[in-house]
Amino acid sequence: MMKLFISAIVIFCIFIIPLIINEAYKLGRGYATAWDASDTLIYYGAILTFLGTVVLGLSTIIQSHRANDINNRLSLLEEERFKRELQPFVIVSNWKLEETKLQMIIQSPQKLYIQIGDIELYYGEVCLCLSLFFTNTSNSFATVYYSEARVFEKNKHVANWKNSTSNQPNPKLYLKSGETGEFVFYCTPKEMKGFRGKKIELDLILDNRFCEKYKETLDIIIPLLGEDSNGWYVSLSPQNYLINKL
Repeated sequence: MMKLFISAIVIFCIFIIPLIINEAYKLGRGYATAWDASDTLIYYGAILTFLGTVVLGLSTIIQSHRANDINNRLSLLEEERFKRELQPFVIVSNWKLEETKLQMIIQSPQKLYIQIGDIELYYGEVCLCLSLFFTNTSNSFATVYYSEARVFEKNKHVANWKNSTSNQPNPKLYLKSGETGEFVFYCTPKEMKGFRGKKIELDLILDNRFCEKYKETLDIIIPLLGEDSNGWYVSLSPQNYLINKL
């Protein structure tokens, strides 16, 4: 409907008005002027040219604003895509539970061991080690640092996982894209059994290759944990991953 209205106006201005001017001067009645029909038509043509120039200029400005808006959107999308590519992210890809003597952890640690329990361990004591394997699923290099964890039973905060290391040169994992690293959390067997059926909220600090820091949180549910004739066993359910830039 709008197109028909605009078309009617254009036809009226270009064809009808010049005919009206011409017919008015042919009649020779009414208001007398010092110019004839040709002068009036030339003047009217100049007005149409001016209006066309104005419309064309406005159209160019509008198109330019639209093009700039599209370019800004594309730039923001490209920037967001670049940020996502640089955003580190890890998932728990595997786990295991095994028994180890404390002296082996202290004397010659082959892995990154972190004591999480409250009970003081003695040098020759046996402890349980829960290994969590973290895989870097992002497209960028990342470092992973265990910060802390909170233990919940029926949504009630009941304990914390500590962050205590000994004889560890660097408490971080350095992971390329797709690479997997291991944190080993250890405590007394009694304490480890106490985590069965509870939810652990784990906090990790991640850095990308530009040393930009991110905080990743996840929940670990431990439905099964115990010992049978084949040794210690554990079942985990990692869930509720969340990451934010620090």
